[in-house]
Amino acid sequence: MSRRNAIPLHKKRQDAFVDVLTSDEVDLDPHKAMTSHLFLGTGIRNDTAGHTHRDWFTYRGTDLYLNIPDYDECRKEIDEARKTTNTGLCGACERAGNGGYTPKTQASAGRQLLIPNYWTNHVTDETEYFGLKDRCERYFALSDPAAPEGAEYGFKMIQAGGKDGFSKGFGSRAVRAVGAKSEINPTMRKQRLLNEGVPSDQIRDFGADEEGNRIPDLIAHDLRASFCTQLARNDTETAYAMTKTGHKLEETFYRYVQFARDELDKDKDKDMF
Repeated sequence: MSRRNAIPLHKKRQDAFVDVLTSDEVDLDPHKAMTSHLFLGTGIRNDTAGHTHRDWFTYRGTDLYLNIPDYDECRKEIDEARKTTNTGLCGACERAGNGGYTPKTQASAGRQLLIPNYWTNHVTDETEYFGLKDRCERYFALSDPAAPEGAEYGFKMIQAGGKDGFSKGFGSRAVRAVGAKSEINPTMRKQRLLNEGVPSDQIRDFGADEEGNRIPDLIAHDLRASFCTQLARNDTETAYAMTKTGHKLEETFYRYVQFARDELDKDKDKDMF
């Protein structure tokens, strides 16, 4: 369970986060970049990203999709110590008790999520390069005839510590690593969390990374929340949006609609009268 409720990035901070992911000049760890990009571009949960396998991707024409299975064998590489205590399952799959990976909710199973290369930037109100499809094709070296040749890496799963798959802790560390290289101000991020009702004792000061960049308080689920809020910014019909987010209850998704509404430009109100 996360240490606090997920709070999406404000549209300006989301713009700053995407700027880092799409920059050719910012030096990013490829595994943490892949993790963060997948969270923001698909809204999948941390455990799902940790189990995502190259086999989950499919093409429809030239469009790339991620298929979330209702069940898959646990293909994460686990420590030798765990192999003596269970039948080769990671801790999350063992706790779920289904003998392998299953999504958190039944509504999450069977989703087919577009892997986008472009997004609507609500700061500029322009369609801009997002690059998730390009990154996935480079990282996973997909073998479909529609996939480009000469992929850069060719991993079956996202790597953490040189192993296939990752734990929930890695997901949040990845997001903070990207956030540190962005123009997201940790003080402003803290104020956003406080304004949204996060208790101060649940907000952490992560200091700075090795390059001296200050690290904002981000958790993996914040990017899922950002994905949901982005759908609301785009005026996506709630029922359809929920087929992509895997939410079971409309009232749960509605909080993201409210986040999007709260970002309305107050200066525009003056031009309404």
